[in-house]
Amino acid sequence: MSQHDELLSTIKHTRHDWLNTIQLIKGNLALGHYKRIEEIIEQITQKSISESKLCNIHAPELSLFLIGYNWTSQKVDMNYEVIGEVKSLKDWAEPLYLLVRAIMDHLDRSSSFTSENSVMITFNFVEEICSLTFRFVGKTELKEADWQGIINRTTDSGLKGSLLHQDRYECVFTILIKEA
Repeated sequence: MSQHDELLSTIKHTRHDWLNTIQLIKGNLALGHYKRIEEIIEQITQKSISESKLCNIHAPELSLFLIGYNWTSQKVDMNYEVIGEVKSLKDWAEPLYLLVRAIMDHLDRSSSFTSENSVMITFNFVEEICSLTFRFVGKTELKEADWQGIINRTTDSGLKGSLLHQDRYECVFTILIKEA
């Protein structure tokens, strides 16, 4: 796909997302659900702030991957948030992109079609450290031992990956980046 095709695809999907949101607001407006409209606007605002921060981490492939992840049919719905004062992750851009993609592929392959599966990725910037936390909720066949390959990849990249929790319905994995 050419760069122009990718840009047009991005514009198309973004427009589609906004039209869905407008329809949601119009439907709630017609029903007089003003409180729900306020909630929707707050969610959109928070998502836009996180998207803006994500675009400022200087890791364009990773940012595009995360922003566009839900545009393709996946078994896992992905959301993200960016907390703190954003620092450049330019030096870690490629290994982070490859690791995030590998983690999402890992979760997608092991998830069940019979349940709602979601993952929240949180970028947390504190001073010169950035951590990425993946909190998966859904139904998965993953076991703790299944994460060893991902942990090895983080170590090989000069990062620190840790599985904090794993069971049949939830897992939490984190990547620590020093000197963000």
